[in-house]
Amino acid sequence: MTELSFAQSILTILAVSVIYIYLVASVYPWLTMHLSWCKKKPYTERGLLRVRFPEGRGIVYQPDPRVRRYIPRYALFTVEGKKYIRLRVDQRVNYIRYDVVTFDRRGRLLDVLEVAERLVSAGSTRAVRLPTATAYASVIPRRVDGEYTGKEMAVGYSPLGVGIFTGLTVLTTVFVGVMLHSELSYLAAEMGGFAVAGLGRVLVASLLLGIACSLWVLFMHYLHAVRRINR
Repeated sequence: MTELSFAQSILTILAVSVIYIYLVASVYPWLTMHLSWCKKKPYTERGLLRVRFPEGRGIVYQPDPRVRRYIPRYALFTVEGKKYIRLRVDQRVNYIRYDVVTFDRRGRLLDVLEVAERLVSAGSTRAVRLPTATAYASVIPRRVDGEYTGKEMAVGYSPLGVGIFTGLTVLTTVFVGVMLHSELSYLAAEMGGFAVAGLGRVLVASLLLGIACSLWVLFMHYLHAVRRINR
């Protein structure tokens, strides 16, 4: 076996390993792990009235009954083609942190905005810019002074995306396992001195490794959803 062939095999093994880690840890989650609404209904707010003013128009909503004590109303409005939201809060509130979950006309989740504000004007928050495609939004209070803390799992990851990610990870792991087995078998045949497991065992080990890797990545995304998105 020439030194060149040996170097090519080693480089192939290293390159395949690096590409595998990059795909599973970065590319596949980016392609598949999209946020989705965890509740059965996209929102529980109730529209009260439509308003028009010289600069634009809007709709006033009444939020979920559980949080009306702190947020009796909020308005979703448009000014010069730009979407905003502003909350009417209890006069005694000094600090509020809340999430705004935005949806388009087809009910697809667009974005989750985390807003923290120490109120300057009693009873009203500042206007917050929303994605232009926003058709409606759900407001989820996370902290109101020292009286209220909300940690409900309102936003998570799409079950379809989770399934696709798991399938891609397992298939890629098996494919990489076969490639590495081929390279190691070649090295063993040329150099001698060590034995390589059979292809059947490699397939089983690759399958188990793929499942373990996908579970680990999903667990890390779950922790991110709990600690960062729904905190």
